Amino acid sequence: MKGFNLIELLIIIALSSILGLMAIPSFQTKLVRQEATLAFDTLQQNIQLAKTEAIVSKKRTTVNHQIKLRHGFLSFNGELEDYKLYIQADGITTSAGTFIYIPHNEKIHISKTLVISTAGRPRIAN
Repeated sequence: MKGFNLIELLIIIALSSILGLMAIPSFQTKLVRQEATLAFDTLQQNIQLAKTEAIVSKKRTTVNHQIKLRHGFLSFNGELEDYKLYIQADGITTSAGTFIYIPHNEKIHISKTLVISTAGRPRIAN
């Protein structure tokens, strides 16, 4: 007799379902971590672009920090003027602070932050 019988097939399906369910939480954590990394990289690039634009144009510019995210959101710990982060004509920010990535799922903890100094230098801290 060749092939599987019905009981063997059901056992294989049940075991593969259990293994698949065990992998979902780690996959969600990986997605959230990747989104946080992408958000901070994008924000860091936006800050650098605004600094360059402010220095070249000799005008105050605004940093785009409204990044659309699926698995969380960015929160700024510090004072923002009119809810915006400004870069002055000399490349210095109007406020220093820390962007924190907060996932929607409370069970997932991300320890990455983006710190902005008063000199306008962003750095990603773990």
